[in-house]
Amino acid sequence: MILKKGGAEMRKFMAFVFITLAVLLSACDYTDDIPVARVAFGGSASLDLNCGAAGMVMPTVSPLRATDKALVWTSEDEEVASVDRSSGVITALAAGSTFVEARSVSNPDAFARLKVNCIAKADFNSPQIKVYDYLTKTQSAALESKTIMWKDDAGILNFKEDGSIIPVGVGETVVRAFDAGALSDVRGGLTDNLGELLNFKMNIVKLIDCLSFRQPEYIIGAADLLDLSGELVIEPADANDKRIVWESSNQGVANVDSEGMVKPSRTGKTTITATAANGGQKAECVISVIVSSKLVSVESLSFDISELLLCMGESDALKPIAYPSDANTGIVWSVGDERIASIDAESGIVTAVGAGETEITISSAIDESIFAKCSVRVLEDEGGFIRISGTEGFSLRVMDGTYGWNSSGKIEYCENPRLSDAWKEWDGSGMLTSYSQSVGTSGDAASDYPASAKSMLHRRVNLETEQAESFDHVLYLRGSGLTFITKKAAKKWVIEPVDADDGSSSLKVSVSGDMRCLLNHKSPNRAMMSNSCFAYMFCDCPYLTSVPMLLFEHLSESCYESMFEGCVSLSSLPVGLLTSKNLAKRCYSAMFRNCSGLETPCALPSLKLAESCYESMFCGCAGMTAVPVLAARNLVKSCYREMFSGCDLITVYAGDEFDYGELTETLGASTFIASVKKDSSHDMEYYADGIFAVGECPLKYGVAYWTGNDVVISVTIPTPDGVFGADMLFFQPLEAI
Repeated sequence: MILKKGGAEMRKFMAFVFITLAVLLSACDYTDDIPVARVAFGGSASLDLNCGAAGMVMPTVSPLRATDKALVWTSEDEEVASVDRSSGVITALAAGSTFVEARSVSNPDAFARLKVNCIAKADFNSPQIKVYDYLTKTQSAALESKTIMWKDDAGILNFKEDGSIIPVGVGETVVRAFDAGALSDVRGGLTDNLGELLNFKMNIVKLIDCLSFRQPEYIIGAADLLDLSGELVIEPADANDKRIVWESSNQGVANVDSEGMVKPSRTGKTTITATAANGGQKAECVISVIVSSKLVSVESLSFDISELLLCMGESDALKPIAYPSDANTGIVWSVGDERIASIDAESGIVTAVGAGETEITISSAIDESIFAKCSVRVLEDEGGFIRISGTEGFSLRVMDGTYGWNSSGKIEYCENPRLSDAWKEWDGSGMLTSYSQSVGTSGDAASDYPASAKSMLHRRVNLETEQAESFDHVLYLRGSGLTFITKKAAKKWVIEPVDADDGSSSLKVSVSGDMRCLLNHKSPNRAMMSNSCFAYMFCDCPYLTSVPMLLFEHLSESCYESMFEGCVSLSSLPVGLLTSKNLAKRCYSAMFRNCSGLETPCALPSLKLAESCYESMFCGCAGMTAVPVLAARNLVKSCYREMFSGCDLITVYAGDEFDYGELTETLGASTFIASVKKDSSHDMEYYADGIFAVGECPLKYGVAYWTGNDVVISVTIPTPDGVFGADMLFFQPLEAI
């Protein structure tokens, strides 16, 4: 009973409280609004805006308890600046100043005025700046009937009569227009702004034209910070608006703050973008965050090979070598000419894009002064095979009917390298027959053959008549796992016409492509040759008119010995045929011997010779009228022996037949030029016995000695009347051609 009584009393008490509150609330009068008493802009009550920009300044409305704080906005000069009536957003339209008014809706007597200065902004490098472009129609009309004199307070502008402006400095100034007719000449200038018609602020800026990072990639430890602001290159350097907006593409890896400071979060990669706040120019770099907190810098870089030779469309991987081996600061790849080759920075795979020469460069990601280069040469021909093409049907066989190459590898052939499953193995025991390019053995139409192959075949030129030849019978070959092809004369390759074996055939045969593909078509740049690799390969082939590229960097003993000996239809050699600068014993011995139709030799770039390296190389080339530069300084045994013996058309200058002045005028491609070391232990017969044979009188050298910068060689020329001795003067070339 006590609990129930207490509950009833509590209910009575609460009812009394609610009744009392209701009475009190009803006594309060909230029906009247509290009006706005004051509207005011703080500070200097002004706003500077560049022409075309928008902004706003909100005034203070008091009292804070005012019922309706809404404002209505108006502009004193809508041509200079407009304002949104409800939101108060102001847009600068033309150069000059005006006032914007904010007036209370509930109390029209409460208002405030804001001065808006619309600033004319111009780029210092702009080709044309005209002051009238920044004025309103009303301002321009007011100036039309007057002779105007312009000036600026900071002296950074020059004005022309038509109102054009030539900036001579950067920064902010005030441009003033004066009525020249109202000016006083008492003080020889403007007097207390007498006759001033208008003025406005103008800002001349140098914008950022270009942004770039000093390196394309930066590698940092997970606990490190990196200030990229110092790595950003701004052009021009005197740009006066250098505000940059920074952004990270993967904030989970690293963040970048507004000052360009990079803070990593975890391992991985992100791209940092720096954007010019005024102009929008951008630059990007990659940030790689690694696990190791200790960075091991690269001290030196190199490649596994010094030169990469590719055919069009071919790819090969370059292997970079960094020292020390545990360096973890990373490397950056670049290619000199992307029209010739491209590089995959992840794999190091170089792809040939266009014919020509360029360089692939790797450099330390943190020190660009540490770098290595690899030369890349791209040939126009298609790669991965050699191509034998003829003007009519031909066959190919090994002379004794059994293969001459090492059994660990294989040679394959096909009619069209673009067709799947086209390649078939050749064991050398059978005879291969060429395929007609117009109709293949399988009945394929000409359209089924690669257009690139057809164009390359049909552009072969007969150098004697300079008329295009139709090499429309083809045979493609490639090899793998090989180090030699022939080894000896009994294993040479024999090319013969299919339809005529009585000597009446007019067959002409062209061999093109990269011979390295016959050893290792998968990676030609790493093909290795053993001794006598191609010896006698096309020896005594009367139908051969052009030869393939021989691009091996390191040669082996007798590798090309007699390779094209007796090829009497061969009249010229391709540019860059022999590229190696590392010769071997007898490497070029008798290579073109008795090629009687050969007129011009190939360049011989090597400065370091080997025993008998050029012995008899062009011996018996009776049609040859020019010789290459032989620029080696240190000769070796028999290096030039009988090299040009029997080349009767080559000009040799000797003894009293000339003077030095005449020689300087007549030396040229048709003159043998030699440079030798000072060596009294051997006479020239040791190096070049019988290098020339002039008619019936073999020319032999005696001992060479130096006079200043030239080489004087004592020569002995046996003649029918006896022995004639004379000094023979030669230039000493600075480099090989």
